[in-house]
Amino acid sequence: MDLRRTKSKFTPEQRLAIIEEYEKGVLTGKEIAQKYGFRSPSLIFNWRERLLNPHQGLRKSKKSSTFASEIMPQLAEEEPMKKQTPEELEAEVKRLTKELEWAKLQNLALNTLIDIAEEQGIRIRKKSGAKQ
Repeated sequence: MDLRRTKSKFTPEQRLAIIEEYEKGVLTGKEIAQKYGFRSPSLIFNWRERLLNPHQGLRKSKKSSTFASEIMPQLAEEEPMKKQTPEELEAEVKRLTKELEWAKLQNLALNTLIDIAEEQGIRIRKKSGAKQ
């Protein structure tokens, strides 16, 4: 009896559905991984990264760029923009505004942390110039 774990294959539609489920934020990556029977949520993150950045597959194997090429035509076939009510659009604007504010605060915090570290003599930022 062969006890090696067989690699389960997910169709592009299934992968997209899993990514969408993760994006909704109801379940964590770990919970989704357990739900669909794979060991680590990193698989979701890899699929998501390949979908969002299909041209970065140049450094990776052929396999990594095939997922985006399989999904992109399907996304193009869908409606470009779903009809949304003004209330839905307003809620989306509010959500995105909060997300932007959070990102700005996070950026400020990280830059402050880098400034403090560099005051302590820890070089973090790359210096300009041809030779480093």
